[in-house]
Amino acid sequence: DPLWSRGLGDVYKRQILDELTSKFDRYHKYTQKEQQSILNLLKMIFDDGEHEHDPNLFDQTYILCFYYKTHLVGCICAMDNFDMQKNMSDFVQRRDSMYIDYSRKGCFIYNLAVIKVMRKKGLGESLLKVLQHYLGRITDYFHVQIKVGNIGSERIFEKMGFKEHKRLNNGYYDFNIYTKNIKNEK
Repeated sequence: DPLWSRGLGDVYKRQILDELTSKFDRYHKYTQKEQQSILNLLKMIFDDGEHEHDPNLFDQTYILCFYYKTHLVGCICAMDNFDMQKNMSDFVQRRDSMYIDYSRKGCFIYNLAVIKVMRKKGLGESLLKVLQHYLGRITDYFHVQIKVGNIGSERIFEKMGFKEHKRLNNGYYDFNIYTKNIKNEK
C-alpha cells in the first residue's frame, strides 16, 4: 500500500531528524577538529575530480552543522554580502559572476552539503530552515547559486520560497541565482 509506506517513510525521516544535534557559529569558533570535519565533508560532496572545490570558509562565515551521534552528516554556510566582498581577494574579478543587490543587506548561502546515506531524509531542507531562522533577523534577503542540473538543490530552495532570478557563469559552469526576500516576512 503506497499510502502506508509513505507514512512509514515520514516516521523514519522524523526519527532521523529527532536524533540530530546541531551547532551554529562562525567558522573561527569551531575547533580545529570540527573545521577539518567540515572541510572533509565539503571536499567529499563538491570535488568533481576536474575542479577542486574552494569552500570559501572565512572567520566570518556562519556555519550550521548537523551531527548524527558524533558524525557530521550535513552543513550549510552563509556570509553576509559585506563580509563576502571584504574576504574574497578575487571579488572584483568574480563580480560579474555573482549576484548582489547593493541597495539592501543580503546574505549569501552556499555549501549546502549532506552525506549520501542521509539524503532524502529532509536534512537539506532542515539545514536551510534553521539557517534562515538564525540569520533572517539580520538580513533583508538571501541569495544562492545553484549549478544548472542540480535538481535536488533547486527543489529544496524552491520549496523554501526561493525564486529563480537569473543565470550566470563563473568560468567553470552555468548556475542559476535563486533569491528570497525576507524583509516582508519580518
